Amino acid sequence: MRISFPDARTQRVFNDYDQLEAHFGAQLAAQIATRMAVLAAAKDLGRVPYRPPIRLRALKESPGQFSVDLMAPHRLRFGVADSHAGVDKKGKGDVDRTRIEEIEVFGVE
Repeated sequence: MRISFPDARTQRVFNDYDQLEAHFGAQLAAQIATRMAVLAAAKDLGRVPYRPPIRLRALKESPGQFSVDLMAPHRLRFGVADSHAGVDKKGKGDVDRTRIEEIEVFGVE
């Protein structure tokens, strides 16, 4: 999957492990890097595991946004990239994850 970021600062932090570690600490940085690798390796969002420990889930309060678990209580939050804004919806307003091949990482919450 292609991964983009909302701004240059976020991109620098998430693409430089030293900055990631300085910003989040060693343990959380390692988990963030692992989740980013899983997302980057997946062909589409439908191939990202929805069971623990990764646990991909749609955020009901923010349509088109998702998270994956990190060290409790943290999660990595991201959304459908603008280029996929027209992705077909299915079911209960959920996007068809198999058609999402690009995401935008917002950060850690």
